[in-house]
Amino acid sequence: MSSFEVRNPFDKGFAALTIDIGTFVVASLFLDEIRRRIKHFVSHTLYINAVLACGNGVSMALLLLLSVAQFASCMILVLPSLYRHMGTAIPSLALGSTALVELMLYHGFRDWEIFFKVCVLEVCLFMVALLRRDAKARSEAIGVPVTGMALGIEAYIRKQCTLVHTALVCPPLAIVVLIWALVFYRFWKDSGTTFEMQRTSFTLCMAECGLLAFLAGQDRSQNYDVRGRAYQVLRNSYRALHQCVHGKPPRGFKKSI
Repeated sequence: MSSFEVRNPFDKGFAALTIDIGTFVVASLFLDEIRRRIKHFVSHTLYINAVLACGNGVSMALLLLLSVAQFASCMILVLPSLYRHMGTAIPSLALGSTALVELMLYHGFRDWEIFFKVCVLEVCLFMVALLRRDAKARSEAIGVPVTGMALGIEAYIRKQCTLVHTALVCPPLAIVVLIWALVFYRFWKDSGTTFEMQRTSFTLCMAECGLLAFLAGQDRSQNYDVRGRAYQVLRNSYRALHQCVHGKPPRGFKKSI
């Protein structure tokens, strides 16, 4: 009997691949915020001190704690060796809580794009905590069937996504949103206030792409093969690109007897 070794992202399957993409997008947005916070650390410290009147030392400690918590949570969610042992609920909760803290500290409620981006990220983090490891994996981990509210919510999400056929609808929408962001919100070409406004719009589009990826992976339709064909096209494209660059097929595409 032949089987494929799971050594490349396209051997995981459509659902796992889209969840990985969504998680990567969410983690990238948080990591970029950490990078900018560290780059302008003094300015952020002065701002926090002005808002909270807690002194420069406490302000620096709060910013460092915020950054470390977000960085550690992102690493746990992205690396399989970590989230399989530590779970996804706590890091997702940590990222969601810190995002709300930042929203309040920086008065993000006044800007609808910032507020909406945080709302989208909160939904994404909820889905990361719920869907990063599926019910079968959780059941096998503890040796008994897993039931409860979490599985009920998970089943409801998948039912609604299947009814809407999100595997067909969401990927094209995500591509349109991505192209829109790259064409109209090229913040890297601007500076000052325009840079911040364009960057906010761009990151909002990226958050929406992440959410669409999560939704696409929850479609469990069995009456069409469009998703399978699209997945196969992506897989074959990956193989062709890898063979063109390295002169041989990627590991995991070779059949083992």
